[in-house]
Amino acid sequence: MVTVRTPITPYILDSFTTLFRGRGDVYGAWNGGCVRKSLNSDTFLGHLQGDELIGVYPLVPYKSSWYCVWGCTDIDVDDLDSARNIQMAFAVKGITAWVEKTRRGYHVWVFADSLIPASTMRRAFLAAHQAVNYPAKEVNPKQESAGSGYGNYVRLPYPNAIEGRYDERFILKDNDEPMDLHSFVSEALQHRTSERELDAIANLWKPPQRTHAIRAELS
Repeated sequence: MVTVRTPITPYILDSFTTLFRGRGDVYGAWNGGCVRKSLNSDTFLGHLQGDELIGVYPLVPYKSSWYCVWGCTDIDVDDLDSARNIQMAFAVKGITAWVEKTRRGYHVWVFADSLIPASTMRRAFLAAHQAVNYPAKEVNPKQESAGSGYGNYVRLPYPNAIEGRYDERFILKDNDEPMDLHSFVSEALQHRTSERELDAIANLWKPPQRTHAIRAELS
């Protein structure tokens, strides 16, 4: 366990909120389930202080469609090399991605500099998975449209960061050491990605070919 005590300054809180904002009328409970309360700065502060750990629903209804400002893929096993490969697939296209150490594996995050279509973000991640030939088992947003629901939420990194107990859910530096919260939010804000850049990689995604079973007719 690494201990790096981090005071939650207004800058850190505003930056963290900007990066991980999502649907504003609900958020995810840490142990499962939907909390039908407002997602706001106080909610994010509670997460960072360890008062109430949360997840965020990425899909935001906007102009009769669905948008988001971040995407995330979940590698639910201890396979850092594959997480780094996906990160590199984005880097080849000029997109900064961030690898988070989770309890059981890794998340790879990309942050947009504005609301972008959820379809663009999802397909960009699917294309990155295809580029490195790694199965896309849990790409978020999991849907391009939430319909009448909320979609799925993702638990946020840096739970209880004020205590600095970086034993799970923190962003990794290039040397695989924990990145402190202040450094992460500062760098992530500076390296957000435009819709144009994400479109370029999203357009490379090739939907899997459907196969149809052929039944032999019995005579």
